[in-house]
Amino acid sequence: MGLMMSMDSLIRFREIVDAIQDGYYEVDMRGTFKFVNPSFCRIMGQPREAILEKPYTMFTDEKTATAVLQAFRRVYRTGESIPSLESVVTHPNGEKRHVDISVTPFKDERGEISGFYGIVRDITDRYYEARHREAQLAETRRLYMQIKQLEEVKDFMLRLASREIRSPLTLITGYTDLLYDSLRDHFGKEEQTYYDSIQRAIQRMMQMTSDFLILEKMHNIFIEAKTPRQARVYIDDLARKAVMDFRREAVAKGLTLNLIVPDFPVAVCGEENDLSRAIANLLDNAIKYTPSGGAIVLKLVVAESEAVVSVEDTGIGVPQEKQDSLFTAFMRVPTSETQQVEGSGLGLYLVKKIVEWHGGRVFLHSVYREGSTFGFALPLVNQTTPAAI
Repeated sequence: MGLMMSMDSLIRFREIVDAIQDGYYEVDMRGTFKFVNPSFCRIMGQPREAILEKPYTMFTDEKTATAVLQAFRRVYRTGESIPSLESVVTHPNGEKRHVDISVTPFKDERGEISGFYGIVRDITDRYYEARHREAQLAETRRLYMQIKQLEEVKDFMLRLASREIRSPLTLITGYTDLLYDSLRDHFGKEEQTYYDSIQRAIQRMMQMTSDFLILEKMHNIFIEAKTPRQARVYIDDLARKAVMDFRREAVAKGLTLNLIVPDFPVAVCGEENDLSRAIANLLDNAIKYTPSGGAIVLKLVVAESEAVVSVEDTGIGVPQEKQDSLFTAFMRVPTSETQQVEGSGLGLYLVKKIVEWHGGRVFLHSVYREGSTFGFALPLVNQTTPAAI
């Protein structure tokens, strides 16, 4: 067999392939090995004398032998090389090695195919790494489906609970108010305390159900890739209304609540109710975590092309190591000062979801036991307003 070269050239060629790291083989038309290099022997787990003049079928299983035979026939029929064919070879001890082989036709001096040669690479490690990655991917997909199913169950239960709870809560609120109107003239200090506790519990439950419903809305928005309704919203008006809504609660706790807004309208684009909720959650958060005697400021400024809303407080602040997770769902910072503060852990998470849905960003600055600033920035509808104040 030859490569259409002189004997000296053939000898020199085989000396070169003897030195390469990849396996090299030559077989005749019957698939009998006529030449192999040391690397081929290493890959096969056999000495050269155990391979030469033996058919390739002795070194692999029936399935692989059939695939190799089909490759030889294809190359013979088309005259074109096969650059890559994954196969399996079996060592004398029964160990199987995965290999990648190429098949190229030998042509004699008349141009007729008289055999085949090619390169063999041991890809066993790569093969098992790929199988391991596939197994990991399959396991990840399985876990994802389990989590998805659990998420669907959780969402259903939250949705059901939120909607089903609101009706009896409304009924409880109505009858509680009727009883209070009828009996408050007979209330002593103790009875008034009981009534106030009931009202706080009802409001807390109403807040939680409202949070869950907004959470469901945000989830559906994310899944369906919806964008906010393109309506002009004057966020300075929302800020004024929020302060009016929370002033009584702040005063009852012994806090001062101030408002700083521009003397011109500040318009953004989006859903008024959702943006109102974002501001309300920031104020509610500040009131909860600011001790009596403290101060809270709701501020709106126009900076470049953004409306920037911030709520500053002189509250208990947040430790530095806890700040990165504050905007995640159900997150509450466990410190000695927060143990008695009630809440669902959804307030800031909903702020983040609402703001990001409107194309904005959230931010915070906090110093533990000194105070915090939570806020968000939204794109202005246009840039005809003054650049800053």
